Amino acid sequence: MYLSISFLFVACSVEDFTGERMDNSPVVVAVFPPDALGDLGYNDGIYLGVQTVCNELGLRSVTVEPLSYEAGAEYLKDNLTSGTTADTPRLFLVVADAGYDDFIERYGDVVPDDEMTQVVFIGKRRAGAKGHALYLPMYGAMWEAGRLARAMDDVRDVVVVTADDAMPVLAEARQGFTDGYGTDDGRKVVTYSLDNETAGFNMADALYAYSFSVAEECQMVVPLCGGSSQGFYRYNREHPSSFYTVGIDADMERYSSRVPFSCVKRMDKAVAELVRQWRGGELPRVQSWGLASGYVDVVVSSRYAGRLDAVKASLHDEAIRKETAYEK
Repeated sequence: MYLSISFLFVACSVEDFTGERMDNSPVVVAVFPPDALGDLGYNDGIYLGVQTVCNELGLRSVTVEPLSYEAGAEYLKDNLTSGTTADTPRLFLVVADAGYDDFIERYGDVVPDDEMTQVVFIGKRRAGAKGHALYLPMYGAMWEAGRLARAMDDVRDVVVVTADDAMPVLAEARQGFTDGYGTDDGRKVVTYSLDNETAGFNMADALYAYSFSVAEECQMVVPLCGGSSQGFYRYNREHPSSFYTVGIDADMERYSSRVPFSCVKRMDKAVAELVRQWRGGELPRVQSWGLASGYVDVVVSSRYAGRLDAVKASLHDEAIRKETAYEK
């Protein structure tokens, strides 16, 4: 087996991709939001999963990181709505944050869905009549995280930072943490929204600057803002006695000694399973993999294992029940 990788930066004028036509081996095309790769979390996990499973199965891969959402949508339109017949099987994995919602709404009923081309919109509960959707709910993991935070006797007030609190996936995660943490005894959970559903995930410098004031407000930060969270970890490294920062999307222990636990989406494993389903001809229309699936988890950092491992073990089944009830 071999792995053939192509990487495209899509500009405002997009040409049809033809790829390296060395043979007819299937192709996995991963389409990311602009500036997504390098977030050390969600998007990098998807990239890793694509490369790993393509190497495992002997597939080719194409990575598309557009220069703008408009360019990304134009690339998808050109490749998925032209009516041309693909000459080799292709799976499009679209990392579909809010910036691609217009494309899904307009073209989700007409994208290809046959033996040659299928499309999965990752991060969406629905993707039109012909698109496939994979959603990883975070309510259960965040509820568990809230309970773990409550078990820490040096945490009382918490600030949750969201890229945009109007985004359903972030609102769900915030609600899960708040429900788990509880505020009935005078504890506070304050939400600060960056109010930008696209740029809010790439504001690490701004959140580093914000850290100096948030350090006076709370003992823990929950950053629901993708790569922007690196601003908090940087501040933690420079101020090792400052607030705690919860890791989000990936295990962030390595970036700060002040990360007591992380709410992890194992996107590499989830994406690998998607590709295996596709190659096996059994790709469901809609899938939701939450805390019970193992693709979402709360990972306690090694420095805090003695304080929190037993607490986590006692909470896990209840967190799954809470998420099941929330999802109904």
